[in-house]
Amino acid sequence: MQGRNLKTQAPLIAAPKVEDLQRLLKAAQTGTPVNQTIAVPDRPKLVLKVQMTRAASGLGRSKAADAAPIWSLQEGINTLWEYSTTDVELIFNLVEESLYVKPAAPIADFSAAPPPAAVQQVTYGASPVRTGSFELQPAQPAVPAATAAAAAQQAVSQTIQLSGNLSELGVCELVQTISVAKMTGRLDITSGLQSVEIYYEEGTPRRASYRSDSMTAAPKNLTDEEVIVEAMTWINGFFHFNASMKSSERTAMKRLDLLLMEGAALRDYIVSIEAAGLSDDSVPVKYGQPSEAEFEKALEIGAPVDMQSQKALYFVFDGKRTLAEVVTQSGLPKSAWLPIVFNLSKAKLIGVNVKPKQEETAVEITQAPGAKEAVKEAFQQLLRSDTGLMSYQLFMHFLEVEYHRALKLRLPFSLIIIGVHKEEASIREELSSDDLKLVAEKIRIQLEPYDYVAHYQTYNLAILMPHRPSASARECVAKIISDFNTELAQTGNAVRFVWSVGGGCIPEDGIKLDALLAKAEKERAAV
Repeated sequence: MQGRNLKTQAPLIAAPKVEDLQRLLKAAQTGTPVNQTIAVPDRPKLVLKVQMTRAASGLGRSKAADAAPIWSLQEGINTLWEYSTTDVELIFNLVEESLYVKPAAPIADFSAAPPPAAVQQVTYGASPVRTGSFELQPAQPAVPAATAAAAAQQAVSQTIQLSGNLSELGVCELVQTISVAKMTGRLDITSGLQSVEIYYEEGTPRRASYRSDSMTAAPKNLTDEEVIVEAMTWINGFFHFNASMKSSERTAMKRLDLLLMEGAALRDYIVSIEAAGLSDDSVPVKYGQPSEAEFEKALEIGAPVDMQSQKALYFVFDGKRTLAEVVTQSGLPKSAWLPIVFNLSKAKLIGVNVKPKQEETAVEITQAPGAKEAVKEAFQQLLRSDTGLMSYQLFMHFLEVEYHRALKLRLPFSLIIIGVHKEEASIREELSSDDLKLVAEKIRIQLEPYDYVAHYQTYNLAILMPHRPSASARECVAKIISDFNTELAQTGNAVRFVWSVGGGCIPEDGIKLDALLAKAEKERAAV
């Protein structure tokens, strides 16, 4: 986006308005990239850039004006985001989200259950009640009867904060929940290196987009409907609904109930073929050599699919390539090849051939124990000998690395900061090194292998939880504290531990690392 003809606008001292963005777009449609500096307090190096695609810029002004421009927001040498869209309202929302941190969300009160006598004291902020992946805010004051229905619907839309794991709430159920609650905003779903964005208005999907960060997977050109159906087949991953992200663009799509039926059918196909041993990594082989008449008869009772399409895909299975390789080469969308593979598997026309293990794999297995011990020993050298915890400086390094990785792959991660003191006979004191070592051991037992626990500043602890949305992270920490205090109570010890907890999550609490840290520290210190 650099060049001698680059147009640099006069700096803005506040977030750009929609009119400012329309002005920038109009200037860029002449074929010249445009820079707009946003000199807001504490963020003097923000630059919003817009340019037309290279193909469009050479087609003349009239056609370039109809093409999708490329918008990006940079801070210094870092690119915060980049989007190709004509939707000025969407860009307005993205800039707002990047500039201003959303108000700190209240933390769930996990100490609602009676603590063991004189032992458990866990303090969080003002507390809504969490149920699974839903956050139900405290009841609002009564409204006049004439507006009760409208207020109730608005309350539902504003208070259900959807964020969690697909293993807890499937995409079909998630889409239905948004529809029933008539929510408006953007649903982000991530599964591995794949992600989708679905924009909703009053519970109705208006447009959707698909993205893959895989370097090897074939590109997918999916329609908005196919994007939604594709997501409905995902079983593992994470989701987050952002009510502040809105879009004025609209795409004509089927009714939601029809998309749900299609997605549910594909999920059933996946369950069936996986039960038969077929997966992306398996190598399907043909069973027997049926005649054309036998082939067609075997598929009579299957899912309604064009017979010629089934024959074409059947002949591609050569017993050498994996299922993923075969369907990728076919160029068929998942909605097309899944029912065919289901039919062929159900009719016993194809089956599974397990790949023989490579010799290198066997060598790796025999060497694994020694390598594992070496890795463990190397990691122990990174920990402080007195507490067995990662140092604050090293933790901040891992935190920054995880931050950049999460933004790149569009995966959530949570940070929890814990203050803990020991109290006996109304006298509160800081924990000793031995106490911290004990607490760290209890915490580490319940963490995932990729989670980190460390010193935070001088007296606090911190837990970094990759892949975890806020609700899951807080529930995990609550269980750790509850189990620790219960175990302590059973020993009859008169000492009790007093905990204060603060947390934050990206992208739920914005996309800036310093804002995440500030939110977690503020919540912990507010106790």
